[in-house]
Amino acid sequence: MRKNHAKAKIQARQPAFGVGFENWSSPDLVEFCGYLGFDWLWIDVEHGAFDLDDMAHMARAADLSGIVPVARIPHTDDCEKILGYMEAGMMGICMAHTRSREEAEFAVRAVKFPPLGVRSAGRARPARWGIGGTAAEYYEAANRESLVMVLVEEEDGLGNLEDILTVPGLDAVSIGFGDLSLQLGHPGDHLHPEVMRFLEPAWAKVLASGKALQVDEGEGGKCAREWVEAGALLPRCEAPQFLAAGCKAWLQTARGQ
Repeated sequence: MRKNHAKAKIQARQPAFGVGFENWSSPDLVEFCGYLGFDWLWIDVEHGAFDLDDMAHMARAADLSGIVPVARIPHTDDCEKILGYMEAGMMGICMAHTRSREEAEFAVRAVKFPPLGVRSAGRARPARWGIGGTAAEYYEAANRESLVMVLVEEEDGLGNLEDILTVPGLDAVSIGFGDLSLQLGHPGDHLHPEVMRFLEPAWAKVLASGKALQVDEGEGGKCAREWVEAGALLPRCEAPQFLAAGCKAWLQTARGQ
């Protein structure tokens, strides 16, 4: 199993820059983003139309260009579902709608092989089909290199955030403002004072915990830079955002606008 250089960066308290795909099942674009220099890839399985074949092809492209693939997965209590993502070649997961310490502990157990977890033994493509190393070496490497993240995006989850942040083996936390803003009656407006009343202390708790804070920021990288300076270690943009920005700028220039 190859080294997870995004995880190595956050363990060294250095930022690892990510790019998100929601509905684009494109190994070519994955490869392209890896060559651009992004550290990790966010594949949104919760909202996107990805199956395990799509993810395996994207994982191969990620291997080729050196980017680390992470699947944002729907909330689940089924270890077998998480097993499928990992066997397809994901190097980490982010479980959505995590509301408690127990759910965060489950995510860690499902990703890790014994003795750290309950992941079923198997050596498919992440282990290079068992070629070039023993099973014991692979299981040890997989436990070391796999990244576990949770997405906390409801009021009850935010209420349990301090407990979630103490879970061993949990590497990173993302605070989801989309669902939170919907629940509070301010859809899409994460800057509304009522929404920020929840977000600001949550961000501060993650930053103070030693876990990596994952943030989604566009704005040409300016906001991401500010987050890095504040201590966030996993900033990401969305592929449609930077493609739209570049294409719009080109059209405006070409049209003389």
